Amino acid sequence: GRFVGHTEPLPGGESALPSPPATQPSLTVHLRVLDAVTNLPIPKVRISPGGAISPDQAFRTLSQSAVDLNGENVTWSFYDGAWSYFLRVEANGYSAAPTRMIKASEKSVDLEMKLTKASQATVAVRNPDGRPASGAKAFLATPTIPARVNSGPPQRDDQQPIAVAGADGIIRFSPPAEPYRLAIFSADGSAEVAPSAQSSAVKLEPWASIDMKVGSPRQPFGSAVVQIGSFISQDQGCWIGWCYNSVTDASGHVTIPTCRAAGLQI
Repeated sequence: GRFVGHTEPLPGGESALPSPPATQPSLTVHLRVLDAVTNLPIPKVRISPGGAISPDQAFRTLSQSAVDLNGENVTWSFYDGAWSYFLRVEANGYSAAPTRMIKASEKSVDLEMKLTKASQATVAVRNPDGRPASGAKAFLATPTIPARVNSGPPQRDDQQPIAVAGADGIIRFSPPAEPYRLAIFSADGSAEVAPSAQSSAVKLEPWASIDMKVGSPRQPFGSAVVQIGSFISQDQGCWIGWCYNSVTDASGHVTIPTCRAAGLQI
């Protein structure tokens, strides 16, 4: 396995570029995943690598590199020379959790991880007018999984929601075994929530909109790419960012109908 570099901006504005594989691994992790009650190995787990390129970068899980393995004996080697790593572990019926952060300087570690049975939590979501927010999507943010929510037209690499509200506006999900927040998206508004109990309620904030022209009256910028983003919030170390990408028309005009009424970057 490898915590590969990537060119998508991390939640600090920096980008990490791939490094060529080294002959020797930067770090090798030997991991056993056990049931917290029975202390028996969990036969099938899903392992995702993650890490931070440098001490000033946020940790990030590379879910697209996940592999299904036997939890009794997992060996994972990282080759790209990052500063620190971890493995995020999932299994059916258990709460997902990351290992501790492991510095590359440790070279080789033996870890034992005990997963607890999954619990169920709910968030009742209401639209700004008080109606149940049917179809509202919940995106997970943890210290190891930043949430980047696209409030515009769907993109191929969009982060996927962990749950969608039913007709009653209730989102049902299994919380991870680490601090977390939810970014909630609906056509009618948005919210950021840190559930404090098994059952929470939230009312969505209506979207703000931006209508603008790019360029000057004599020289409009047609077909210009416009990116709108809210300042990233990081309560409890859980990063959430919102974005919307669009393109101006021939007159340099663009309308952004769904952006959060917070500190915006254009």
